[in-house]
Amino acid sequence: MKEYDYSMSGYYFVEICTYKRENIFGQILKEKIELNEFGKITDVCVTNISQHFPNALVDSYSVMPNNIHLIVILDDNRDTMIPHPLHK
Repeated sequence: MKEYDYSMSGYYFVEICTYKRENIFGQILKEKIELNEFGKITDVCVTNISQHFPNALVDSYSVMPNNIHLIVILDDNRDTMIPHPLHK
C-alpha cells in the first residue's frame, strides 16, 4: 500500500520470487521439496534473520523451488514477544 509505513510493528507476509521464476532452490520429488545447495543456504539465512535484525522474527516460512514465503513479525519491543519454536 502506497501510504503504509512498513517499518511499523506487525505481522507481514513476504513473498520473494526468483528471477524469471527459475527453480534455483530445488525441486519437487514425490510431492515434497528437495532443497539443493542454494535452497539449503536460503533456509539457513531465513532462520538467522533475527540475528541480523533483532526486531524481526520469522513466524513461519516455506522455501519452494522458485520462491519463498515468510510471515515476519516486526516489533520494536521484542523483549515482550512470545517466543516461537523457530527461535532459540
